[in-house]
Amino acid sequence: MRAMVGFNFYILYIEIMNYPSNVPIEPSVITEVKTITNFKLSTQDLQLFTSVTFRCELLNDNGSLIDLKYVVIDGDDYKNWNNDDQYIINKVAEKLGFVIKPSDPAPSA
Repeated sequence: MRAMVGFNFYILYIEIMNYPSNVPIEPSVITEVKTITNFKLSTQDLQLFTSVTFRCELLNDNGSLIDLKYVVIDGDDYKNWNNDDQYIINKVAEKLGFVIKPSDPAPSA
């Protein structure tokens, strides 16, 4: 008799583990905090004389990708660009709410 109870439990276990569809639940929020310490830019789209869209990879200290954002520079921001890469870096950081960390001074010889 004892073996039969174990066998029935095994069948129930198999049926639960192989439930064929998603089980609906009420919405539940899971919050995970990840720290972003760097970002990397690449041009996604350029509309000459109008706008540029940058793909912004948000990275952690290990260089692992945490998230992707797309940032559009247009209007006066685009006109003020003048091929100054630092201007774009600062503008993207501003639009994403980031503060650029000051560069470490070069060691003296």
